[in-house]
Amino acid sequence: MNKYWKLIGLLVIIVLGIGTFYIYKQVESGSLPEYGITKESGSESELTPVTMQGLVIGDGNVTDYVEITKSGAVYGQDQSYIQMYLESGYNSNMIKNLQEKYRNFMRKKNYERGFFENEELLVYADIDVDYSHYVADENYRFQISILDKEGNKRNSINIDVPNHKNLSSIYVEDVQVNNNMLYILTGNDVREKEEYHSAFRVYQFDLDTNELVGEHPIVSVPYKENTSLSIGLLSEVNRKEEHDYAVIHHREHKEGWYSEEGVSDAEPLSDELIAYDFSKNESKKLDIPDDLQVTENMNIMFDGSMTYFMDASDGEVMVSLYDIHSEKVEKQFTVDIPATPEHIEGRVMESPVFQIEDDKLYILTGPSIGAHIKVMDLQSGDILYDGVIEEMDEKERYELQLRNLELDVS
Repeated sequence: MNKYWKLIGLLVIIVLGIGTFYIYKQVESGSLPEYGITKESGSESELTPVTMQGLVIGDGNVTDYVEITKSGAVYGQDQSYIQMYLESGYNSNMIKNLQEKYRNFMRKKNYERGFFENEELLVYADIDVDYSHYVADENYRFQISILDKEGNKRNSINIDVPNHKNLSSIYVEDVQVNNNMLYILTGNDVREKEEYHSAFRVYQFDLDTNELVGEHPIVSVPYKENTSLSIGLLSEVNRKEEHDYAVIHHREHKEGWYSEEGVSDAEPLSDELIAYDFSKNESKKLDIPDDLQVTENMNIMFDGSMTYFMDASDGEVMVSLYDIHSEKVEKQFTVDIPATPEHIEGRVMESPVFQIEDDKLYILTGPSIGAHIKVMDLQSGDILYDGVIEEMDEKERYELQLRNLELDVS
């Protein structure tokens, strides 16, 4: 009989715990401010896919995570206990949408850069690391899963990364399929004799035979003494969809090239964009016009054969569309954004957040300059929507810090 009383007691504790959780949640949620988006111009339908994410700060401490859409604000506290348990850990809208459509296939797959999807296939690629050896002898393996949507058939490829003994790290940067060939773009840290390099390579797999049939170096740059090296794949507009090119930004400076204000005080030793053509297995350095050189406040994204340069200054963003095929600037627009108020100490400019989808540029600015959301047509330069994110009930002890902008285009 005692074991039943123990079970009943445990259930009472659980029920009381959940009840206390909900009471606490309701009290806390009621004390947080309400946020909304006030339209200044355009159609509110442009905000349908938009979710702005950030933090609400109260009395100098993080109070809660918040998401703001055209319907209003949702706090982390507004989630049910079950939601918080099931959704512990952050997944983007892209991952959530794939999980809803392909639940079985998506188990233990949440690395965004490892996905490719078209009408026929869903592919996921990642690197498995065997840490049972010493660091110098780590064994890296490709772990690739392929879903044929039409027949709901699954296939997998598990192959050692070639020359993995020379690698100190490797990670998947992009996945593409072209003419039944699978291309996996990786970022590698490589040991070559006494020298370490940061490198990008493409590994080519034949999907008919599941064999690794090619390996193509794109760029390899040695780490140098007293030199700061930055090399990475530019942000992709449509991370899991087909695109002709991958664009890599390679930049080097002498160490200590930042001033006390965090601004560059020296010309870079090297600054280049390298485009890799998946269909031709070729790479080329892009010829960027002098008036489009990369700056500290510039955000660059690519999609298909188009590269988008967003150069933010205090009060405006210069948007340039550069075609990789022709190596020419096809379009250029200027978008007004709120300038940093003079009363803000130091007048440090806050970098806007950018997203691109369906030939539209979404720009999120703020918070100290007043959080704004703008949507621009990338073909005409027209502003389709302009709105201000505002606190609707004026609880002035809270500060809103929006850090991210997501688009749900499922």
